Amino acid sequence: MVRVFTISRGYTVYMGKDKFENELLIKYALPEDIWFHVENLSSAHVYLRLKPEDNFKNIALDLLKDCVQLVKYNSIKGSKQQKVSIIYTPASNLLKKKGMQAGEVAYKNYNLQKRIKNVQKDSEILRRIKKTETEMSVDVLKKEKESKAQEIKTEAKLKELKAQKEKEEEEKRKNEEKEKKEKYEKEMEKYKVSNQEMDMTFEEFEDDFM
Repeated sequence: MVRVFTISRGYTVYMGKDKFENELLIKYALPEDIWFHVENLSSAHVYLRLKPEDNFKNIALDLLKDCVQLVKYNSIKGSKQQKVSIIYTPASNLLKKKGMQAGEVAYKNYNLQKRIKNVQKDSEILRRIKKTETEMSVDVLKKEKESKAQEIKTEAKLKELKAQKEKEEEEKRKNEEKEKKEKYEKEMEKYKVSNQEMDMTFEEFEDDFM
């Protein structure tokens, strides 16, 4: 079962109980979830579930403070050290390589990570967060990811259909403009011929009439 916490502003944080559950979280985390871990030490994998208006670059400071406290507290060695550094990155940036142990990860882009240095234990924050702890099945995360993937697929399809419709409408508009132009040119040609006939001299008119 995955451990779930409610932190500042009603945001949700979840973490695995062991390395095997951490392995499943790597697989089922949403791409935009933010992954936290103690730097260079074993620790829990803590994930922050962002809201639609959030992104990796604008995470509020109070959310970061809550997350790093959970990570430090849930590290056997890190919890005993006075200060630790915590790294975080989007879940989409996590990379599993062949031969890695359960729960072990690398990064697709090492520049897409941030570091919070000198994190010290804050008992007040921890007490507040621990009161909210609940549990849920990993299957819930799996279904959420599948639903999100389907949502993205549907949005992409709708976007494709919209683009196709706009293209067809643009082609129709161009064809209509072309037809109008051709019709106008034909009318002007008729008008030109008519004017040429009216430009005949009186003698030419008489000859033609006779």
